[in-house]
Amino acid sequence: MIIVLCCFLWVDLLRPNTETKDSTANYLLSVLALLPSALLPAYEFLMRGRYRDMILMILLAGVSVGIRSVEFCQRMQQGQILYGFSTLLIVLGLSFIILSLRAWLLELRNIWLTTLLAVSATYFTQSIFTQINLFTDNIVMPFYMRELITLPFKMALPVLYFAVLFLTDNVTQNAGYWNKLQSKLQVINAKEYLLLSLCCIYTGFFGPVALGWSLLAVYVKMVGGIMPDMDYFSISVLVIRSLVFLVACLSKGYLFRNIVISRMMTTGRKNAWWFVLHYLLPLNIFTIITLATKKTIHTTTEENLQCYLSERKSSVGTVLMYTGCIGRLIIAGLLGIQVFKNPDFSMMAIAVTLCCCALLYPFLRRHSSVFITVTVVNTVLLCLLCIAAGYDTIVGLFFMTVYQYVFVFQEVFYPTPDNIEGGEEQFALVK
Repeated sequence: MIIVLCCFLWVDLLRPNTETKDSTANYLLSVLALLPSALLPAYEFLMRGRYRDMILMILLAGVSVGIRSVEFCQRMQQGQILYGFSTLLIVLGLSFIILSLRAWLLELRNIWLTTLLAVSATYFTQSIFTQINLFTDNIVMPFYMRELITLPFKMALPVLYFAVLFLTDNVTQNAGYWNKLQSKLQVINAKEYLLLSLCCIYTGFFGPVALGWSLLAVYVKMVGGIMPDMDYFSISVLVIRSLVFLVACLSKGYLFRNIVISRMMTTGRKNAWWFVLHYLLPLNIFTIITLATKKTIHTTTEENLQCYLSERKSSVGTVLMYTGCIGRLIIAGLLGIQVFKNPDFSMMAIAVTLCCCALLYPFLRRHSSVFITVTVVNTVLLCLLCIAAGYDTIVGLFFMTVYQYVFVFQEVFYPTPDNIEGGEEQFALVK
């Protein structure tokens, strides 16, 4: 953790003072940026007490960082885009070699499939850490304040990195594990729930921001525009990164719903407020910690199923309906005032769409077709917002909000048990 913190801090100190012509500073910057993620596999063997394997992984990590840094500096000296498609292939290839050696040393089954999934997952975790500074880059503030805001999130890199590794290991090593993840009735203990939930929240927040920025960069490149740091990536790399971020965001919404419902049923918590609070920042952090401390009551999927099908009285549905209705009417009214002062077609379209959506909310309990209609209207609203906002990075967060809202409202108004054939085994992280 100290190494990760020092590397990120040194990178942030160098970045504002680094000139393109200073190859030494750029080389050092590239090495420091790559070092934390390259050393993480070695840290795993340190924790296992396998020091020979740790030294081997450190040597391989050093070679990997050296190759990537040399390629980086060659591109910089030639005036090319610093992160092109060939760079991406080198990064993925070196990561594949390191993670395949890890799988071989751990004597995992299905080494190639395990490595392939691990490379995909860890590429995402490493990529989103390059986007954390987006929250502070456009805000004028002292350096120490910028570091206080961003460094705590960067320090979570080891946790997120190992969480996705353990997840991919279990998918390939435990038969039926992937089917279990698709069930809302699995038995899940506190440690597993806490780890996976916090990682899902991290992914659900920074993943959409990274997705929004990547899509914005692609759009700006296509129209011939200019934006900060855009030239660091080629358009092919930006498209691939966008797809990776999109898949991660879609997977997060689905898996997070299953993990939360499973933990609620395992602890016998039937009130839907527990579920909704998992989607409200920053209340979800306290909700996760609280639910993780609850005792396990049910130990089989059959008991979880009975708990899920039992009567669950809650006011959350009524609150969501009227909050959604009133909130959209207020926003539509404010937009209407702006349109009256400064006529704008896109603003008018958003206001009208908000009014239509607000009128549908009180009828959400009547029929599932109303839920589908509200979802479609919110999707249209998201598209109008993209046009009005000029494809800003915040659009990614709005997309994730609408996507997660589908799971929340479906679970609150039309809960249905599905995919319960995963068995009674608990999550079992590979050790």
